[in-house]
Amino acid sequence: MIESRPERFTLRREYFGGLVYDSARARVELLHQPEYDLIKRLASVEEQVFETQLQSNPEMAKRLRVFRKIGFIDSHSDGRLTLTNVRVVPAPEPLPEGMLTAPIRVFDSVTQFCNFECPQCYFSSSNQVKENRRTLEQTVDIMQKFFEVGTMEWRFTGGEPTTQPDLIDAIAAAKKLGMNVGLYTNGWWSERTARNLLEADLDEIVISVEGRPEINDRRRKPGSFAKAVESLERISEHNRGKADGIKGII
Repeated sequence: MIESRPERFTLRREYFGGLVYDSARARVELLHQPEYDLIKRLASVEEQVFETQLQSNPEMAKRLRVFRKIGFIDSHSDGRLTLTNVRVVPAPEPLPEGMLTAPIRVFDSVTQFCNFECPQCYFSSSNQVKENRRTLEQTVDIMQKFFEVGTMEWRFTGGEPTTQPDLIDAIAAAKKLGMNVGLYTNGWWSERTARNLLEADLDEIVISVEGRPEINDRRRKPGSFAKAVESLERISEHNRGKADGIKGII
């Protein structure tokens, strides 16, 4: 049995009109009210919209070309327009004014534990931390709730998230929903951790360094600059020959 792939695009209504999010590119297109109204019409099964209906509105026709190029609107041979791979999020009532209906990106501090003991750490993380962490099931439930209201990006951070044995399963759960998923890490990985992360279908890995090697190693951990570079090089090697690899960020 072949599982259906999650929708690539998410459409949300907002106080200014709406937005469309592309999970493959981690890009947001803001929509004025007429643009949102048009795209909402395209999502309706009761109504058909044709490209000729927009010819009297040059600005709308121009935006339509952008939407078509991005890939969330299809133009058929008969001139009919339809949405492709778009999830429409039900708008809350009443619609909040002056703020988004939901965050676009969530930073999930999955643990305070860390394999470093940086004295300047804002989170007071270290390998001496004792904590009562939430379970994987609780994490998945939280992600599901955010996803249902239109959140499209999830970033695992800490502490050092790679110290937690349930991280890979949590990443898989976020990817199954269709989120764009990233990891914030110090890059000090074991061979097994590196292999698991590179196979986890992450969209983005951000590795922290603090200046030149000697400064970084004094502020963080001796040898940590070299380990960060090594991990970035592994990401680059993993991406070789791939059209859509992991975005590695310092």
